[in-house]
Amino acid sequence: MNDTSAPTQGDIPGTAPRRSKRKLALAIIAILGVGLGLFLIVRPTAVVPNVTILPNGLPSARRSFGILSRLPPSAQHFGYRVKQGLFGSPEQINLNASILHFELPAQTICSKLSLGKADLAGTNGLQVWILATNDLQKAYLHAASLSEIRQLSSPRISTAHGIRASLSVTHMLAINGRQTPIGLTLDCLPYVRKKSIDLTTLVTVTEAITNTIRDGLSSTNAAISVQTNCFIALRMQIPSGAGAFILQESAEGSSGKGVFISFSLPRTKR
Repeated sequence: MNDTSAPTQGDIPGTAPRRSKRKLALAIIAILGVGLGLFLIVRPTAVVPNVTILPNGLPSARRSFGILSRLPPSAQHFGYRVKQGLFGSPEQINLNASILHFELPAQTICSKLSLGKADLAGTNGLQVWILATNDLQKAYLHAASLSEIRQLSSPRISTAHGIRASLSVTHMLAINGRQTPIGLTLDCLPYVRKKSIDLTTLVTVTEAITNTIRDGLSSTNAAISVQTNCFIALRMQIPSGAGAFILQESAEGSSGKGVFISFSLPRTKR
């Protein structure tokens, strides 16, 4: 008797090799996909320093419309405690600044401190360098040793991620019948990223000047007014392990203000 049953797929010539090749191709594609995914996740990404001038100063704080802001103060306090218990407290950050006055042109300052190309060079004499912490410290120590430099203040601010902080080193002076603060004001709003600090900062330095006014009888009167010597508003992306040096040249180009900014992140125990 003859066997009239139909041949199976495995009996068809060439079917088994094609099936093996298909499995091999699928395995190769799967391995490449997994490798690409791991590369994108694990690969080290360098943070590119970025500096932006804020011509209108620090942006206004946005009003919160969250549920907690609508509760009574006692309920808000309890709600924030619960939120911190679930998600942790905002990461703390210490900001250290040294503000100097230079009796030198900006070009001479850059030469004496061996500064390279600035990360930002504005049209109004403003320049910003993002420097590694060691290079920033060397530049500061060299600057502090120059006779043409006078240190104005060295404020330190302790704040946290997403919390705006302000520090003033001023004295009050009566001008036109009003008490006016004269001196240094430093505002900052930091955001702690994985590999960088996103810092928005405003530095203002004012002083009182006396203007001589002559009347028609050739007598003179003294009028006191406020002069802003420094107004710097910036947003900076600063990589971890780095800081910033800000240089603002005066309008006449013979002097300027310098600001050294560094950070430390005290890790809190959980």
